[in-house]
Amino acid sequence: MKIVKIVKVKGKSVWTEERRFLLSRAPEWFPFERFNPLQVVFFRTYEGGNALVVAPTSSGKTGVGLLFLRGKGVYATPTKALASELYGKFVALYGEERVGLKTGDVFDEYDEGDRDLYVCTYESLANAFRTDKGWASGPVVLDEVHHIYKDRGVVIEELLAHLNLRGRKFLALSATVPDPEDLARTVGVDYLLVSSYRPVPIYEEYERISGRGDDHLAEVLLRKLRSLPQDERILVFVYKKDIGYRLLRKLSDMGYPVLNRTLPFVPKEIGEGVAFHNADVPAVEREEIEQAFREGRLRRLIATQTLAYGVNLPADRVVILVKKIKDRRTGKVKFLPDSLDVLQMKGRAGRFGIRDRGYVNVLVITRSKNPMEEILQDLMEKRPFVEEMEDAGIYLEEYWGISSQIALMILGALSSGMDWREFVKAVPSLKGTEVAAIEEVHSYLVSGGFVSEDGHLTRLGEVMLNNSISPIAYDEFKRRADEGVDILLTVRPLMYMKRIKGSLRSFLPPEDYYTEISAFKSRFYQSITLHDGSDELWIFTSGRLFEYENVSNPPGELAFTRSDLFHLARVLVALHREGYIFTTAEGILRILHAYRYGIPYEFAPVGGVEGVGFVRANALYRALEMLNLRWVDFGLFVFSEDIKAVLMEVFSERYTSPERVRREAERTYELIRGERYLWDENLIRILSFAVLGREALSHLKTPVKELIPILQERF
Repeated sequence: MKIVKIVKVKGKSVWTEERRFLLSRAPEWFPFERFNPLQVVFFRTYEGGNALVVAPTSSGKTGVGLLFLRGKGVYATPTKALASELYGKFVALYGEERVGLKTGDVFDEYDEGDRDLYVCTYESLANAFRTDKGWASGPVVLDEVHHIYKDRGVVIEELLAHLNLRGRKFLALSATVPDPEDLARTVGVDYLLVSSYRPVPIYEEYERISGRGDDHLAEVLLRKLRSLPQDERILVFVYKKDIGYRLLRKLSDMGYPVLNRTLPFVPKEIGEGVAFHNADVPAVEREEIEQAFREGRLRRLIATQTLAYGVNLPADRVVILVKKIKDRRTGKVKFLPDSLDVLQMKGRAGRFGIRDRGYVNVLVITRSKNPMEEILQDLMEKRPFVEEMEDAGIYLEEYWGISSQIALMILGALSSGMDWREFVKAVPSLKGTEVAAIEEVHSYLVSGGFVSEDGHLTRLGEVMLNNSISPIAYDEFKRRADEGVDILLTVRPLMYMKRIKGSLRSFLPPEDYYTEISAFKSRFYQSITLHDGSDELWIFTSGRLFEYENVSNPPGELAFTRSDLFHLARVLVALHREGYIFTTAEGILRILHAYRYGIPYEFAPVGGVEGVGFVRANALYRALEMLNLRWVDFGLFVFSEDIKAVLMEVFSERYTSPERVRREAERTYELIRGERYLWDENLIRILSFAVLGREALSHLKTPVKELIPILQERF
């Protein structure tokens, strides 16, 4: 393995351990006029083969990826948000006709244009390898490959196995890790480039603090914020959502306008003073927060570690709250957030071209006199996630866990004509060893009828693979269907990638939250025993969140995206056509509307009133129920005059201000006056792609009234 280390950057010169390079103009085929230090060294020293580049955030790794690909191939990232951000940048560089996006969205799936360069997520690339999709050809860049140390490690190692067995050239890009050579050996490369160069240097400060409860920690962070320069753009990372919300509330009480609208409390003022970014914040609000911080209108942003791996939001200063704990299962010391996450968070400090340096303040809850040394030691002891899995084992019944990823990995290997055990031996960190956990999953697939005794996919196995359905999740779905569980809870396992559990805990008062959970358990205690978030999904689709003024949009994973709903619709259509279930186009459409608007299945079409949104759809459902309706059909609907007075009564359950009640009732009534069609056109378009496939592109301008009969006929 060839190892190149950048040791110094000064002016227009870059030194490695062996020689000096001058910053130079880039060749004409490169989309930037000049190289930066990392790029010029890669360009001059890389001679071919698989490669790994380890360098800090904002050091130019994306440009190195473009050097490697030379305008053709696949660029894979860990998240949809990052893939979408890079897609926009690459389109600006190469043009829309040359760049494609594959993240599982509707139009991504049926865009069969021949692009030179595709940006995708890890999972989209894995699915493409499993099913031999044509777009997944050429060299591959695996961005943020340090995720191999976390729970995304399973899919990364599957990708590496596919690449190696297919003889495909790849470049892995990683943030700073303590032992780059160990990572290089794990990934399996011919060339390693290591650099600590950052265009904007950062200055770090570690501070020990005591951890006397969440409110105390929020107060410590508040004092820290008040002591920092007011003109700085500051990111505050917390390891626990409750601490973040407590800090946000304290800032709200001090007079800071809050940009979030869906919160555990009602802020004193809405505005661009401060915000909290975490996985529970509805997607529409997250995007507003990100844009406001990026443009400098929002100068104080609290966040959890999800932001460290999402879109790029550089700050002048990063404040990180870290807690040292002992893992009860292993007895080992670990940190919250994880030490690898801390590295990522630190990388957000420094705004190139705006400030000449960035600042990092790490507040560590520990008794140690040297918290920085402890965190570094934890980093040095990191092992790839698959190795950790080998020790810990897996739980087959947890269909939302890694068991589903392994099941699809085995199906993909068999579909590609490989011996699945030989494929597993190509998984880098296993080094050819046999893992009992993977053997257990294979046995499950054989006994469940997904794989034949002679090692081939059955028709059921092919359906699972071609539609990205976890066999383990499918079995749970079938069990619920056979037991007659509520339809909206029955299909929950088919969305096995969604981590619904915990989406509501922060937004409901504790006594209300546990009362609702108890009500769910008493009703479904025999039929649903898994902790997969079905309880919170039931609360959501029962319309119970309407009563909480602080919840303006579906929180967290209960905000079903277009990609989520398309995947679900496609899966249900495929299972119906193969004869594994019986359903109707209208039945699927009801499920999509119920999930999108958080209302019961019987009233789901109400969400289709144009412009109604989450809160008002719930108000309409409640009003119609009070008028003794028990079922609403899709299509043309005339609301009675009586509903206006009923809406006043309904909104009084949500708002305490009589003026707010009157205003919301009047606005909702204006949306439904006269004849209204009860269907969400976007959801019908999603269903059309699931039913018609690529043919749906030719119906994009077909009026919905004409499209629905086509879907019913072709279903």
